[in-house]
Amino acid sequence: MFRPAISGNAAGPSALRGTMPLEPVDYAPELNPEQYEAVQHVNGPLLILAGAGSGKTRVITYRVAHLIRNVGLDPWRLLAVTFTNKAAGEMRERVEALLNGDLPEAAMPWLSTFHSLCARLLRMHGDQIGLPKPFMIGDDADQRQVLSDAVDALGLDMDRQDMRRLGAMIDDAKNKGLDPDALEDHAVGAEAELNAEVYRAYQEHLRRNGMLDFGDLILEATRLLRTCDDVRGKLHRRWTHLMVDEFQDTNPSQYALLRLLTGPEENLAVVGDDDQAIYRWRGATVRNILEFESDFPAARVVKLERNYRSHQLILDTAGAVIQKVERRRDKTLWTDQKDGEQVVLFTGRSGKEEAAWVARSIQRLVGRYGIDYHQCAIFYRTNAQGRVLEEQLRAFGLPYQIVGGVSFYDRKEIKDILAYLKVAANPGNSVDLRRIINTPRRNIGQRTVAKLEAMAGPGGVVPTLYDAINYVVQTHGGGFSERRRGFLSAFYNLIEELKLQIDQGVGPAALIHQIIERTDYIEHLEKTEPGSLEDRKESLEELIATLEEAEEGERLDLFSFLEQSALVRDTSAETDDDLDLLGLAGQPLKMMTVHASKGLEFDAVFVVGLEDDLFPMLRDDDAEEGEASELMDEERRLFYVALTRARRWLYLSNARSRVIHGKPRFDLKSSRFLDDIPRELMTLAPESASQEVRWGWPDERSTRQRPQWPSRRNGRRAATPQPRLEDGIEYEPEAYSDELDLGGFDHHVSQVDEPPQLDVGHDDVVMEPVIEYDQAPEWPTEEVEAAPEGDDALVGRVVSHSREGVGEIVGVQGTGKMARLKVLFVSGEEKTVMRRFVRLM
Repeated sequence: MFRPAISGNAAGPSALRGTMPLEPVDYAPELNPEQYEAVQHVNGPLLILAGAGSGKTRVITYRVAHLIRNVGLDPWRLLAVTFTNKAAGEMRERVEALLNGDLPEAAMPWLSTFHSLCARLLRMHGDQIGLPKPFMIGDDADQRQVLSDAVDALGLDMDRQDMRRLGAMIDDAKNKGLDPDALEDHAVGAEAELNAEVYRAYQEHLRRNGMLDFGDLILEATRLLRTCDDVRGKLHRRWTHLMVDEFQDTNPSQYALLRLLTGPEENLAVVGDDDQAIYRWRGATVRNILEFESDFPAARVVKLERNYRSHQLILDTAGAVIQKVERRRDKTLWTDQKDGEQVVLFTGRSGKEEAAWVARSIQRLVGRYGIDYHQCAIFYRTNAQGRVLEEQLRAFGLPYQIVGGVSFYDRKEIKDILAYLKVAANPGNSVDLRRIINTPRRNIGQRTVAKLEAMAGPGGVVPTLYDAINYVVQTHGGGFSERRRGFLSAFYNLIEELKLQIDQGVGPAALIHQIIERTDYIEHLEKTEPGSLEDRKESLEELIATLEEAEEGERLDLFSFLEQSALVRDTSAETDDDLDLLGLAGQPLKMMTVHASKGLEFDAVFVVGLEDDLFPMLRDDDAEEGEASELMDEERRLFYVALTRARRWLYLSNARSRVIHGKPRFDLKSSRFLDDIPRELMTLAPESASQEVRWGWPDERSTRQRPQWPSRRNGRRAATPQPRLEDGIEYEPEAYSDELDLGGFDHHVSQVDEPPQLDVGHDDVVMEPVIEYDQAPEWPTEEVEAAPEGDDALVGRVVSHSREGVGEIVGVQGTGKMARLKVLFVSGEEKTVMRRFVRLM
């Protein structure tokens, strides 16, 4: 059901009149000692260090229930803040369950996301700091368009990379709590001064469109509380107790807001885990949780170290990795689940071979243990790694879902319809107006829009683009033909009718019905999106049905709906909600980046691509002096998050070669993070191309200790392992070589390109300069025994190829070293390769 992100008592204390006191409940039997200690704390600052899987959501909700039921705190005096709508909704449901429905809906405490809270505060008090009323919340596309308009207005010539850099600069400034004046004060040099000028122009164009972006919500709410003593005092009297979830993810701007919301009694309780601080790239700082006692010297610290998710071997593996972080709060996770499978390590000769092993391993898990596919997950560092995995999953016939795709509210058809609503609610919103003025096609082309825009804004005859349309329709001005004016008039009348219905209180569902019918939007989709028509129609039907259901149970006005549809993009994508909406949740196995895995858990987890420069995805010279160790710590924490998602089985894999940005990379180093894991915690997969971890490649090998690996069969290292594939196909015993011998191959090196400068956390891979070969080298092989013409002795044997991965020989032509083998690879492709370039497995 559609709900506003903030649930609370809009009427304040009056909603509680006549409410009977709640019956006290002792929660001690339902909590462990440390959890109970945190729940029992009432007054003064509190820091709860909640390790992975330690039940932090349980502690938060029980503490809310304890304060209301046992301490007698009025619910409306409690504010709990988190980062996502999903987390806020889950918190609300658990609190309602603990209170057994003893409180009326209006008397529930305020449970909110940061952005929802700030949006509500600015709706109520934004006019005191000069914000437009009403204002719209711009999404990513809106922000890009506004930035483009601002850059054009300044007469700057910027390419796409420049625009991305400027957008990131503005986001970074807002995350740090800097407005254009502050950024200008800090500017040193021509580039910094230009950044400040662009930032100022961007803000002016936002306001001209009656719009705030996500960074503005926090920044302007902070400015409101800092400059308006009466508002700040009112909120201190209203909310005497504050709670914050995922505190390690707060940025300086959010932390400044929390400081201003906290009253003189300092009843601020924060819950977080510095070991899971993984959002530095979007402005979060782990310093907030590491230095909490510096700002709140009286703070009490409670550690939650008992894990209820994973078995001890997984926890010990994760603990060995995270202990190497330079600055962290000391914590050691433990569990009653002492028994469990060793962590499995696999090295593939190529990324394709690695992906095939992952697919085969999932197939075995499901077949052998009967677990559901949706309890298996594959984590990778960047989205670009997903392609080869998808190929192999399809080849094995495994169902999968990529988590973190296009969000429901980011789909074209949804954005089109919402743009109509946003323009009708705020005609000054020129960004959305441009989107719909000729969608569906109504013969209002770019030349007409450009002519209208010349009439609007500074130096024009009217303030906004919509005012320009109004001027042309009402006065016949602007030099438009009667035919063109007729097209504009039809569009103008549609928006005016929608405005009138909004004023009359018509709900969002009915408005959307009218927009679709009046604009012939379905016919538009039939012409422009025939291949995805049914999916897009289904999305629109789902949107209307969800709104109609919401309108049955509560008063949902247009502005509440538009605010919620914007805030659903808050910080982390609501991927599970989107999957539920599409009927996909709980079915296929999940593929996602490690960042997207935060807060999730699975029976079996596969972490792939564990090679230096990929995971960790940086080099020491990527950072300025003093930042390299912080960046490496962030990558280590990210790996820790990946490890602690696993409940029963954990698989780690890498490859010796991989295609990155369309170019082959050879001689890849194993991730340095594997060096931190004690040998007794892991076992090598029998199919692994290496029965040793390749510590350094190749120069570091002599200086680092060789591990002794246990065999999965007898607990001892097997000198000549004889692993098996399914169906009784036996590998050929061979001594696995860790080193690449080009065997006299002419590896003439062409010019080396400079590496792209990419931000950590984006979908691309930060990589070394690529050495381009005139011809891609093949892996050295053992010689396959010669077969006479027509002899099918080799048919059915399993081989490995450096680029194509694992396959089965289905035909042989010729003899000797020049024999040609027809191989059916696991990708489903059948190819002919030279015998000398494959190896028997």
